[in-house]
Amino acid sequence: MNLYYHDLETIERHIFVKGFYSKYVTWEYHGEDITEVNEDREDLETNSEEDEISCDSDNEDDDDMIPALEDLANQYHHNSDFVNLGDSNEHNDERNTLPDLFAEAENELYFGCTTFSILTFIVNLMHIKVMCGWSNKSFDLLLDLLSKAFPKDNKIPRSYYDGKKMLRDLGLGYETIHVCEYDCALFWKENKNAERCPICGHERYKFQGTKGKKIPHKKMQYFPITPRLQRLFMSRHTSSDMRWHKEERVDTEGVLRHPTDAEVWKDFDRQYPDFAKESRNVRLGFATDGFNPFGDLSNSYTILWTIHDFPAYGTVSGYSTQGYKACPVCEDDTSSFRIRGKTCFMGHRRYLCPNHQWRNDMEYDGTIERRSPPRILTGDEILDKLKGVWKCRAGKNDKIIKDDKQQMKDACYENNTNWRRKSIFWELEYWPKLKLRHNLDVMHIEKNICDSVVGTIFSIDGKSKDTEKARLDLQDLNIRKQLHMKKKGNK
Repeated sequence: MNLYYHDLETIERHIFVKGFYSKYVTWEYHGEDITEVNEDREDLETNSEEDEISCDSDNEDDDDMIPALEDLANQYHHNSDFVNLGDSNEHNDERNTLPDLFAEAENELYFGCTTFSILTFIVNLMHIKVMCGWSNKSFDLLLDLLSKAFPKDNKIPRSYYDGKKMLRDLGLGYETIHVCEYDCALFWKENKNAERCPICGHERYKFQGTKGKKIPHKKMQYFPITPRLQRLFMSRHTSSDMRWHKEERVDTEGVLRHPTDAEVWKDFDRQYPDFAKESRNVRLGFATDGFNPFGDLSNSYTILWTIHDFPAYGTVSGYSTQGYKACPVCEDDTSSFRIRGKTCFMGHRRYLCPNHQWRNDMEYDGTIERRSPPRILTGDEILDKLKGVWKCRAGKNDKIIKDDKQQMKDACYENNTNWRRKSIFWELEYWPKLKLRHNLDVMHIEKNICDSVVGTIFSIDGKSKDTEKARLDLQDLNIRKQLHMKKKGNK
């Protein structure tokens, strides 16, 4: 039925063993128009898959390697704009072709081996290498030993490089980008061929190797998101899950089972209707407006929000998460005070409804809470504050840092806000319109709270919050007198 990609030899074997599917009368997979379909398509594909399984019983131990290759092949053949999934730093002319990969998936590791094919053996071995953190040299030594221990006709690659080259078309590659030694800039895009840092002027390379290869001071590996999204959408196992939020989700009022149920997502949909129409728009922070995972995605990414812990919140947003105004939402209206060398934040009853009984509880901090919740600033109001923030140059070069400080001093610059810099996200047209720009990772919060509660209940050393300093804090605040420290004798 032309549903899967195989070489001619395999197709001939399938036809000889099973013949043509008798109920396939409308050749829709061969170009015919669908005028009348008597059989349910789902039943058709199910029967087809059963035929494939029975035909390829000799490959049933391949851990879905053949189906994975078929998914990859289908996208290569049906999408001309499909982005290559291999390592972009390698030479394209060295890549294995799909027929080669199919052959390696069916060829035995050595004569008489029924457990592994060449491809499945390398995939499993590579997986162990990553999970256990083997070095490349140790992996080379292992491959050399295995090739000597196995029968002489074995197909085990002789080095990590050879194994990696074999799997290049299956793997999710990365780009290697040179970086200034002081993290000032990336040698990328317009600076790709620069020999010196465009900010601090530091040399890009340490020295030139004996074979003419230049060694950079620093480099980073960049993992493009496009091929990763393609891999999720091309797989028969995950493609339906990736579209579940659009095709299967039940929208129940008051129930939050998926980010699309949240008001932030719905508000974005109202502002950008095209975003909601595309079922392949992905979630978990990154999404695209009119997303096409197999087309040109270079300028179509939309960031709905970021997810991180609180220290990283400050790094990403540009707002200092330290000091009396550490809350990025409350800002100047943050409830905080100093006690015994640390800053405390205790104004949380403001968020309760006006008639809540806890607002009148003097045991909390010795006061009655009458304040309303702090007003959340709009994106435009935050932008007005950011206009006055000094734009320092990036990097850790001491000369650049000192020069920036001197310029700030000469200009009599003063910053009365907790904003330290303007994040690059504010250059996005829609960023000021978002209701929620940054998320705190609930995993960190739940773990820390759970550790504190359990540690306090069971009086675990180093984990309990019921300490001498905590009791003295209560005494300084003059609350919960039953928990104050009591003197015994002359102590």
